[in-house]
Amino acid sequence: MENKEVLGHVAVLLTILIWGTTFISTKVLLQFFTPVEILAVRFLLGYCALYIIYPRRLKGMSFKQELICLFAGMCGICLYYLCENIALSYTLASNVGVLICLAPLFTVILSRFFKTVHIEPGYYLLTPREHKGSWYILFKEAGKVKYIVPCYKKEMVPMDFYKNNLPQVKMTKVQLIREKTLKLIGKRVDSSKRKPIPDTYLQADDLDNNFISIIVYWGNYRYYFVLRTIQL
Repeated sequence: MENKEVLGHVAVLLTILIWGTTFISTKVLLQFFTPVEILAVRFLLGYCALYIIYPRRLKGMSFKQELICLFAGMCGICLYYLCENIALSYTLASNVGVLICLAPLFTVILSRFFKTVHIEPGYYLLTPREHKGSWYILFKEAGKVKYIVPCYKKEMVPMDFYKNNLPQVKMTKVQLIREKTLKLIGKRVDSSKRKPIPDTYLQADDLDNNFISIIVYWGNYRYYFVLRTIQL
């Protein structure tokens, strides 16, 4: 255990050393290249390194998710390094390094407004709901909504899915007569009509980095959302 902690501290110090020297090396490169050229070369080298490490597609990634990752990379990485390169062309590398070191303070401030929700273990009733054109999954416990998780995709359930995946209910003759009688009364008496209970099904698939893709089947539609597990 102590050896792992020492290795962890050494890795952190090595990361700080390499990260800190990038400001100086970029300052030197700006004498020969423009900020955009440095950015393009850096991304090209990063792409090659990632392709060598993991030369295959990520599992469970749809085209929409890849677009979200693309825009997240452009905003969080591309613009960051472009602004850093431009800043280094106007001031000292030490000044830029000090200003960037203050970035965790902004992260702490934003975390006060955008909090991560921890779902406690338990038994929940999952029901989909729509709000302003977006779909959410409500985690209910004892009739009260405990958590709300956004869905990233909604689509139709394939035909015969419930028939092939849900067990068929076997009834006795008395139960069949009772069900048919109740259906006959429901057709004749308006006050006894109720909405039929939708068929439901739950599917969970493991993804990389402790993420879990969960699909909630509710009636004619299925709803996709992602959770992340915490190793205790």
